[in-house]
Amino acid sequence: MYSDKTDKLLMRDYQNGDFGAFDAIYDRHKAKVYAYIRSKLKAQNIDEVFQEVFLKFHRFRMNYKEKYPFLPWLFTLTKNVIVDYLRRESKHQNNVTFTTDTHDIHAIPRPTSTDFQDAEVLVGKLNKNQKKAVEMRFSDDFSFEEIAMELKTTPSNARQLVSRAIKRMKSLAFSNKEIRNGR
Repeated sequence: MYSDKTDKLLMRDYQNGDFGAFDAIYDRHKAKVYAYIRSKLKAQNIDEVFQEVFLKFHRFRMNYKEKYPFLPWLFTLTKNVIVDYLRRESKHQNNVTFTTDTHDIHAIPRPTSTDFQDAEVLVGKLNKNQKKAVEMRFSDDFSFEEIAMELKTTPSNARQLVSRAIKRMKSLAFSNKEIRNGR
């Protein structure tokens, strides 16, 4: 039933709720996706990234437009998952520091509940798109490509939206700090 359908037709069926169409797409392309991931990553991480690709495939299936070729869309999604994974891994490795001096840990200020409340207030002052973009970027750990898909815009515009939101929050925070300090 599904074997004679093109990827585009299967995606249309999947977008309309036919999960059998997903099974057909998965069976048709899993080996190619797995091989691509294996060519880019170390062996111990392949299965994790492979699973994440198909989770994102499911989450963003409604963003696929039939006018575009399916395989490049799938491999763009796969590449983005790999890049996000590598970015998270490098961020994790860069944040790890080793020290034998136990006093160093006390020099780092611990965030207080007031800090989190201040951040929530600042985010609340953003416009709707900025707020959504900031939440997706920092709360949900979305890539700019994923934010762009969700907001139906370009990755460049999503990056600019987040950047402007951060600048606005910094400006608001600075002016609020001056007010609190009596300046």
